[in-house]
Amino acid sequence: PDPDDLSKVNTSKFSDEQKDDYIEKLKDENARRRIATKKEKDRITKQETVQTEANAKLEDLKTKLADYEKKEKDRTDAEKSAMEKLSTQIADIEKSVSEKDTEIQKLKKESAGKDLKIEKSNRERMADRLVHSLSIEFTSEYERAGFLGELMEKDGDEFKLNDEEVILKVQKFSETRKKEPPKTPGPGPKNKGSEVPLVEEVKQLMSKSDLTLEDRKRLKEIQSEMIKERAQGV
Repeated sequence: PDPDDLSKVNTSKFSDEQKDDYIEKLKDENARRRIATKKEKDRITKQETVQTEANAKLEDLKTKLADYEKKEKDRTDAEKSAMEKLSTQIADIEKSVSEKDTEIQKLKKESAGKDLKIEKSNRERMADRLVHSLSIEFTSEYERAGFLGELMEKDGDEFKLNDEEVILKVQKFSETRKKEPPKTPGPGPKNKGSEVPLVEEVKQLMSKSDLTLEDRKRLKEIQSEMIKERAQGV
């Protein structure tokens, strides 16, 4: 097998060194996928810099106009003309600044949404490939969904575990599973009819790009049930 191929190849014959290299490549791949959103953020930052300069110019023009207005009685025709010109400039800049503010806010919102989707996709890919590369066998889809759900758990918009912590958690689970092979039928409900709906519900929740407070609450409830039943061997 080629360790440079990050698709779902059979990595069961990889040496420990190849598996370590595979894991490093997974982390590098995640970093590359984040570069796109960083470039987009840089573009937004540049637009915000231009916007700051426009606001500074606007304030300067308003100051000049205020100075002219103080000399109302002694105003010359040239100053009156300058005031009219300043008023027009101010109105044009205010309109431009307002439109640009709206555009920047829209870009920020879109960028934040893309960030969430990319981070979710990164985490799913990493978790799935780590489990595959370490040849971890689960006793049921119920157990698998519960374990992957723990890796996907969030605190607000951020994952509770970073990439390194995910790798360590999966490696630890793999070592524990090797030392203590699962019993048959193993953790998870014996009634497959009750297992499938929960697994499907987890999949449905995790497919969302942005979980609501109620979604997170329900996911925690399901994960707690899974963890409890795995521990009890129900």
